[in-house]
Amino acid sequence: MTEAKVGVQQAAPAMTVNRKILRAAIILGSFTFLAKVGSAGKDVVVAQWFGRGDAVDAFFIAFLIQTAVVNLSADALSVALVPVYIKVREKEGSEAAIRLLSSAFFLGLGLLGLLCLLLGLTAPYYLPVMASGFDAEKLSLTVKLVYWLLPASLFAGLALMMNYILNAHEQFALPAWSPIWVPLGGVLFLLVGGGDWGIFALAGGTVFGAFVQCGALARGLWARKVKIIPRWGGMTPGLRKVMQQFAPTLPTGFLILGMGLVDQAMAGMLEPGSVAGLGYGVKVVSLVNGMGSAALSFAVFPYFSSMAAQNDREGLTKTLNTYVLLCLWSSAVLTSFIFLFSRPLVEIIFQRGAFTAADTLV
Repeated sequence: MTEAKVGVQQAAPAMTVNRKILRAAIILGSFTFLAKVGSAGKDVVVAQWFGRGDAVDAFFIAFLIQTAVVNLSADALSVALVPVYIKVREKEGSEAAIRLLSSAFFLGLGLLGLLCLLLGLTAPYYLPVMASGFDAEKLSLTVKLVYWLLPASLFAGLALMMNYILNAHEQFALPAWSPIWVPLGGVLFLLVGGGDWGIFALAGGTVFGAFVQCGALARGLWARKVKIIPRWGGMTPGLRKVMQQFAPTLPTGFLILGMGLVDQAMAGMLEPGSVAGLGYGVKVVSLVNGMGSAALSFAVFPYFSSMAAQNDREGLTKTLNTYVLLCLWSSAVLTSFIFLFSRPLVEIIFQRGAFTAADTLV
C-alpha cells in the first residue's frame, strides 16, 4: 500500500511550462471567445438598427482612433512593466512589487489622461484628415462621438494594464471574459434609449460597460491581494527599467497602429458606409482571432517573462519555437476558412433589419 502511494505521488510531476502555456491559452481562448460572442451580439444589434448608415461610420472612426492610441500606450507600458514586475516580485518580494505597480499605474493614469485630453482638443483638426469623405454634418457627429467616448478609452487603457498584471499572476479567465461588459453596456443602452438618443445611446453604453469592466478587474486584483493605488513612490531602479523599456516599444507600436488607421482613413475617403463595412468585416475576423494567436500571446507572455528573469535562454528558445509553429499552422487554417466562407458568415451574423444583402457583399 505504501509503495502504491509513493508510485502515485511520483506519477504526478510538476506541470511543464509548455503545458502551463497550453492550459492558459485554452482558458484564454475559451473565455475570449465568450467575450467576442458578446461583442458580435452587440454588432448584430447595431447592424440591425443602423445598417451601414452614417451614424455607424461616425462611431467606428471616433472609437477606433482614440481606442487605438490609448490602448497602444497602455499596451507598451504594460509590456515594459510585466517582466520588471515579475523580476522584482521574485527577487525583492511582494511589497516592493506592489510599490512598483503603484508608481507605474500613477504614470499610466497620467499618460492616458493626457492622451485623452489631447485627442479631445485636437479632434476638429485630425478628423477631417481621417474622414476626408465625410460631409460637414457627418463630421460634426463624429467629433461629438469622440467627446462622448473619451472616458471609455481611459477605462479601456486602465483595463488593459490590469489584464497584464492578472496574467502575470497566472489569472487568465477574468481578463479574458471581462471585456464582455463593454458590448453588454452598449446593447443595454441601445435597447433602452436607442429610439431617443440614436447612436449616442451606444456611446453611453460603451462608456458604462468599460467602467464596469475596470471595476471587475480591480476587484480581481484585490482578491489576489494586489492592491494597486496609483501614487508616486519615487524613481526606483525597477521603475527606471520600465521607462527604459517603454521608450523603444512605443514607436514600434505606433507603426503597427498606423496600418489600421491608414485602412480607416482610406475607407473614410470612399462612399458612405465604407468605414462601417470595413468595421463589420474586421469584427468577423477578430471573433476567430481572439481564440487563437491573440489568446496565445497573452498566455505566453508571463511565462516568457519568468524565464527571462531566471535567465533560462534554452527554455525561452524551445518554447518560442513550439508556439511560433503552432500559430503559423493554426492561423493558416483559420484564415482559409474565413476567406472561403466569408459570405455565409456575414449573412448569418449580420444580414437582418437595416443590414441588407448589398451590405453583405460589401
